[in-house]
Amino acid sequence: MIKRLQVHKFRSHSFCSVPFTKGMFAIVGPNGIGKTNLLEAITVATLGRSFRTDSFKEMLKEGEEDAQIILGFEEDGVDHEIGYRFGANGKQIRLNETYHKSFSPLLGHIPVGIVSPKDVVLIEGSPSFRRKYLNQILCQSSKEYAFHWKRYMDALEQKNAALKANAIKALYPYEEILTSSAHVIQKMRSELLEELNSFLNNETSLLLQKNESIRLQYEPSFIEDSPSTRLKEIERRTTLKGPHREDFAILFKEKEASCHASEGQKRALVLALRFAELTALEKKTHKAPLLLIDDFGAHLDKLRFDQLLERTLELPQSILTVPHSPTKASSIFSLEEFLVLSH
Repeated sequence: MIKRLQVHKFRSHSFCSVPFTKGMFAIVGPNGIGKTNLLEAITVATLGRSFRTDSFKEMLKEGEEDAQIILGFEEDGVDHEIGYRFGANGKQIRLNETYHKSFSPLLGHIPVGIVSPKDVVLIEGSPSFRRKYLNQILCQSSKEYAFHWKRYMDALEQKNAALKANAIKALYPYEEILTSSAHVIQKMRSELLEELNSFLNNETSLLLQKNESIRLQYEPSFIEDSPSTRLKEIERRTTLKGPHREDFAILFKEKEASCHASEGQKRALVLALRFAELTALEKKTHKAPLLLIDDFGAHLDKLRFDQLLERTLELPQSILTVPHSPTKASSIFSLEEFLVLSH
């Protein structure tokens, strides 16, 4: 579990320190005070990236050149600390007193899932959002997957650069790497989707109605070694097939959820996907994952709000943002007063 967070010059916060507890921990305060910024800081310290932006520059407090996040957590009964400094002088990443060149060695120490009001993009958005969903689970739970995904993306960048330069003879070494890593990536994605479907059967009973069902269907993109594909790639100067182009269908009552589910049903489907993600992380890492919920219960009717509340209360640790204090929270932290109000 995570035990404390400190942010320096991060977003709207010059400095903020939050002591966390087990159970449901609520961060309360009016809109615009910076509640979501604290959840974002947690994702940077646990995943190495924000759930809101790909730009570290956007996360700097206005007028500042660098920012720092410190996250204290307990793992196997031992206290640890992650430090992440970024800004004009690059990045510094450390676990305790050991510094790392990338965030990869830190992935999986604190398995985390994030629920956001914008999560409906999982259903309505482009395939990149659904690929990110799978990658977030697998990169946290498998060093092998994280290695092959980085290897694949590095080779993809080099191959695309060669295509743009019309350096055809330079393509072959990169294509060998792409093919070997794609095999591992696609095998693990396929297995994960099967596992998620079994987990979703349970989440359906908790978060959806009796006549509502959800199923995920893999839509792989296999690398093709054919003259016609090569000609198309040379013409378009980009790689057209492979895991970076894949998708999976989200089927609601065996029809495309994006077209056949109501707005309320889409919200419930996304919650089911997020809780299935937590189950997958727990099974694969043998650790209790942390759940972050931004704007708890937003856009949900009372029935689904109550279902979300009951499901969240089952978790060892969850951190949520809300305008007003929820009745069943284990602890409530007022961002206006920088004070834990109840415990």
